[in-house]
Amino acid sequence: MTSPEARPPSLADGGSALFAWVDRMRENNPVTVDEDGTWHVFRHADVHRIFTDHRTFSSDPGLLLPDTAEAVRGNMAAVDPPVHHRLRKLVSKAFTPKVVADLEPRIVTAADTLITAMAEHDAPDLIRDLAYALPVVVIGELIGIPPEDRTLYRSWADALLSGGGPREDGTSLTDVMETYLADLLGQRRRNPENDLFSALAHAEVDGERLADHEVLNFASLLLAAGHITTTMMLGNTVLSLHEFPAAETAVRRDRALLPGLLEEVLRHRPPIMRLLRITTTDVELGGVAIPARSMVTPWLLGANRDPRHYTDPTAFDPRPRREAHLAFGGGVHFCLGAPLARLEGRVVFDLLLDRFAEIRVRDGIQVGYPSPMIFGVRELPVELVPHPAVARSA
Repeated sequence: MTSPEARPPSLADGGSALFAWVDRMRENNPVTVDEDGTWHVFRHADVHRIFTDHRTFSSDPGLLLPDTAEAVRGNMAAVDPPVHHRLRKLVSKAFTPKVVADLEPRIVTAADTLITAMAEHDAPDLIRDLAYALPVVVIGELIGIPPEDRTLYRSWADALLSGGGPREDGTSLTDVMETYLADLLGQRRRNPENDLFSALAHAEVDGERLADHEVLNFASLLLAAGHITTTMMLGNTVLSLHEFPAAETAVRRDRALLPGLLEEVLRHRPPIMRLLRITTTDVELGGVAIPARSMVTPWLLGANRDPRHYTDPTAFDPRPRREAHLAFGGGVHFCLGAPLARLEGRVVFDLLLDRFAEIRVRDGIQVGYPSPMIFGVRELPVELVPHPAVARSA
């Protein structure tokens, strides 16, 4: 079924129009095709099926765009089993829960330093000063990028979050990143250090190791996805506390609710609000026939607000929900970096709530990045009000 309003509205008003559109589409046109031939899917059950049926709903863009086949070779997010299973097994050998957990002291130090500097700024901006800056330190530390090269690394993140594009000398961002990371990988293969790049370079399962391009593709994926998820989640959490002050009051009274708060933010404002899949065969979804070789867009934002799956889905409640959200996807492509994003969120908001009695959102927020896939803010001017005891000691 083609809907005359299959084009989503912008995030210019902070998301109100988009929320209303998603709710309307989910109820009236849950599986619909736009004028470009892309199918949009909004209900939780249908989105969940897309994520868990990789044979029918492929993640490989090469099925429709053969020119991309070489570029995505070895990229876990853009390949299907059995290749995906092999990559995930090898990467998981290096990117273990212990590797993530061991980052906590460094995350605490980095976040505390950034928060201190932000509080001293005349016009603090939570995105610029904290939410965007923190992943530069954390992912750089994780991969093993030397501190003196973090400025270069941050410029890559700038370009990735702005849509990339050629540089002034005509070279692409991908070329520059690959050249740098390939050199770093060569060093780690020869002389391993205590970082993820070294672990990936030497990870082995059943006598098999990752090829260079596979390690490089994972590093690039971690750079892009790690930045987007953490930056958007931190900004969206402050926006959510601003919009739902009762939730902030509850978490301040009972810090044990903090993990539940972050999960509710991810459900309510998923950093990646929709994904892409390609049908490998004719399929019926939600009672609608979708042809083979069609582009399908499962809307996480729609699935996460579906009243068929969630009790009172428009309410914002930090108490743990019985029903899990889909902000990190599902099935074989469930986000490998989810534990890192959750850890960063918990550390940051523990520190912010300890330090400040109020985090007031100022006027002038610009919502959304150029990518239509991302739900988040470009900037978030805030007023930071310290606790009285902290203010006196200062």
